[in-house]
Amino acid sequence: MAHRLLAASPEAEEAVRATERILASYGPGPRARRGPGPVPDPGPPPETVLARVCLGRLRARETRRTAPWDPWSSPAPFSPTPAERLVLVLHDDFGVPYENLAPALERAPAALRQTATRARAHQPDALADPTHLTTLA
Repeated sequence: MAHRLLAASPEAEEAVRATERILASYGPGPRARRGPGPVPDPGPPPETVLARVCLGRLRARETRRTAPWDPWSSPAPFSPTPAERLVLVLHDDFGVPYENLAPALERAPAALRQTATRARAHQPDALADPTHLTTLA
């Protein structure tokens, strides 16, 4: 998932390592509980954590753009926003339900459906191409 979201191998591997560190901070989980005491927090689902890590990296990319946008230049290829990219990859490519993506993007599932619809309307031909999300740089 990280490779599809970030389209950069070293960055995707670092995102996976960051996700593993975050998930490890929640401890061994409720199955490791022995005896009386409070039930430990199992933490968020792994796809939610990975989505948040990748979303942060995509947003950081947008702030590092060096050239300003020129409205008179030729039309750019499909360049989804980080939220659109996350929804398209995780829902369309990996089948993650909108309800599971909602916590990662801090939006309602209905809002994510609308985000996906808008992204698909921008460039419907791009969705047929497996590299359609690699244009965000």
